[in-house]
Amino acid sequence: MNSGADTLPARPSSGGVGRSAKLPAAALYRCSIVRIAEHDLDGILADYSSDAVLFVPSGPLKRPDAIKPLVEALVSDFQKPASSFTMRQRTVDGDHAYILWTAETADNLYEFATDTFIVRNGK
Repeated sequence: MNSGADTLPARPSSGGVGRSAKLPAAALYRCSIVRIAEHDLDGILADYSSDAVLFVPSGPLKRPDAIKPLVEALVSDFQKPASSFTMRQRTVDGDHAYILWTAETADNLYEFATDTFIVRNGK
């Protein structure tokens, strides 16, 4: 298990994040965050399995095609200047990862956001 707080720049200075056929939960959640910061829509969507479910206030989004508009909106929001992202907590246990984060963009304040990842076969 791993938990802690990190602050990540909205636009990392390092290069892109490569994909692995068997990406563990710890690496996948980090890749997703970096990919949003790098505005890598295709890379983000490639990490979702064909039966992925993303829970949002309006109800579950099932499969990558239903998740894509939300990811497009996030990528667009974080492309704006002066965006920031702070990881408040991260916990990884085997194929499961949980993160709690906050962020601010030109148009939005994300005061309390969480993501839970279940990783099977690298997705």
